[in-house]
Amino acid sequence: MEEKDPNVDKLKPIAEDAKWGATEDNEGYLPWTFTVVGDTQKYTTEGGETTYSAMVIKSLAWPGSVTVVKGAKYTGIYMGYGIKHLDTCWNPISPADVMADPDAKIEKPEPTPLNAPPDKPEPLTEGVKNPDEEGEGNDE
Repeated sequence: MEEKDPNVDKLKPIAEDAKWGATEDNEGYLPWTFTVVGDTQKYTTEGGETTYSAMVIKSLAWPGSVTVVKGAKYTGIYMGYGIKHLDTCWNPISPADVMADPDAKIEKPEPTPLNAPPDKPEPLTEGVKNPDEEGEGNDE
């Protein structure tokens, strides 16, 4: 099982990344862009020379992934869609047509006090008398 799924270091040098666009004539290129931003002038300080520039590294494989490096300090941020960039174009297909609404059901009138049903309700239990019947009810 280990031969089929070998352990791979999660962090490895950028130079070991798979190259893009490699052909017989071309070695390809790394899926990263490097840009120096800020003041690149070298200034003399008490501790030696310093510069106020930073290196911005952007991933071409994961659009939205940016790392900024200044000396030994670095930070990274990802503001993408979670979709890896591929060399081929990806255009999603349009969704299917929306289904038609179902046929409307015929509404039936609800019984209201102004329009009560013609039949009297059956007694709920045997032996219980309906107080609406004549001659029965309270024994006063």
